[in-house]
Amino acid sequence: AGSYEEELGDAVDAPRLVEAHVSLAHTHHMSQPSTLTIGTLAAELCLPQLPNILCCFLYSQLFPTDDLDDIALDECPPYDGSMCVYNSACSTFSALSNLCGLYGMHCEHI
Repeated sequence: AGSYEEELGDAVDAPRLVEAHVSLAHTHHMSQPSTLTIGTLAAELCLPQLPNILCCFLYSQLFPTDDLDDIALDECPPYDGSMCVYNSACSTFSALSNLCGLYGMHCEHI
């Protein structure tokens, strides 16, 4: 186990590798039309850049070591399929700056 220094100067043992985990709700938002697209969602949320953000996200998942600042938007994979909206999720992660849980582990419902 590694350690880091708290503000008081005391070393705290912490795991070297902690995996974060996100669980979506069991069902998606049912009032959405079955043909919800990224364009429809962008319009509904008033986020016109959402399709571009999604394309950049997909590129970063395919090529995690590439710097997105050097990539033109037309090099990113487009997504024109349907999608579902999940209104809640549970995220488990480590926050060593707040040691409330074991090794700073936290669980939040979003």
